[in-house]
Amino acid sequence: MGAPGGGTGHEDRQAGRTDGAVDPALELQHFLVELGAALNAAGEAVSSVQERLSRVAVARGAGDVRVSAFPTFTMVAMGRGEPATLENTLAVPVAPQLDQIAALDRLATEAERGRVEPGDGTHRLHEIRGMRRRFGPVAAVAGYAVLASGLCLLLRPAPGEVATAAVLGAVVGTLLELAHRSPSFRVLVPLVAAFSVSALAATAVEHDIVAAGLRAVVAPLVVFLPGATLTTAVLELTAGQVVAGASRFVAGLLQLGLLAFGIVAGIEAVDPQVSLLARSSEDLLPVWVPWAGVLVLAAGVTVANSVP
Repeated sequence: MGAPGGGTGHEDRQAGRTDGAVDPALELQHFLVELGAALNAAGEAVSSVQERLSRVAVARGAGDVRVSAFPTFTMVAMGRGEPATLENTLAVPVAPQLDQIAALDRLATEAERGRVEPGDGTHRLHEIRGMRRRFGPVAAVAGYAVLASGLCLLLRPAPGEVATAAVLGAVVGTLLELAHRSPSFRVLVPLVAAFSVSALAATAVEHDIVAAGLRAVVAPLVVFLPGATLTTAVLELTAGQVVAGASRFVAGLLQLGLLAFGIVAGIEAVDPQVSLLARSSEDLLPVWVPWAGVLVLAAGVTVANSVP
């Protein structure tokens, strides 16, 4: 949508060319604002988004472009006093596909070098948004189970904890698949996943079903840790983007709080006396196992997150 500007004599840009041709300035502006929104959604720092969009504009001969990027929206004006176009960014806790991020980065890099026409770039952005995952829902759930097993192996667990982590990883994968189909459920996924994992682990401990130490609980929930969010927030604060950095930092802390609350609530719902910390077996796997865990983790990430 457009925001009013202070310039005059630009009605042709707002309404389009009367001869039926596409206005190059409008086409570039549309491409820039959509590219910025896509980079925002991929989790790139706003300072980097602004720099990249400015380089794209310069490569197309539009050095007077004004770009304002924030974590939730991007705004682009083609010059001082020109009308601005704004595009919202829908931030969701579900991790984006890695093949989409790779394709988006290639497109942005080519555009910075002037190798992409704005119209073609917009078309490619739409194609990237519509990319299907390399693996289906069942394979993705299995991928999360393998991913959780690999993370658990990195912590050198007991044999029973690896199997428990795989089962709990499948539970998390199922919840993430439901989130893909229900946008209203996405916000609750970290809390529901933390509650479900800790409650199931506490139940297993209470009834001596299977070993479920802290390693088995942590591994499936690592995918919700806001490490990228907090890192990006620090980069933005360092670059002087105080509003964006502070808001992203608070969002990351809130995510951690929801995870902690979900874990505690899940244990309390089953039995407050259950201690997952105390359920650590001395029958640990050999010291070389964490190295194998790296390969298992890579396989899980490849399937679960659609690695290109």
